[in-house]
Amino acid sequence: MINEATIQAQFKQATVKGSVATLQFEILTDNADAFRIIKQSSKTVLLTVAEQQQAMDFDDETGEIYG
Repeated sequence: MINEATIQAQFKQATVKGSVATLQFEILTDNADAFRIIKQSSKTVLLTVAEQQQAMDFDDETGEIYG
C-alpha cells in the first residue's frame, strides 16, 4: 500500500560521514501531512526533491502573464 504525502520543506543541512549522508529538513507542523511524515522517522521512505518554482498568474484565454 502506497501512503504518499507531499509537504513543503526547508532543506537545512547535510552531514556526510563516509558513504552516508544525513539530511535535515524543517517543515511547518500546521500542514495536514506534517505529523504523518514525522511518524515515518527511522523508516525507509522514497524522497523526491523539486525546487519550489514561483507561481505565475495568467489569463487562460490570452496567455498573458500578470501580477
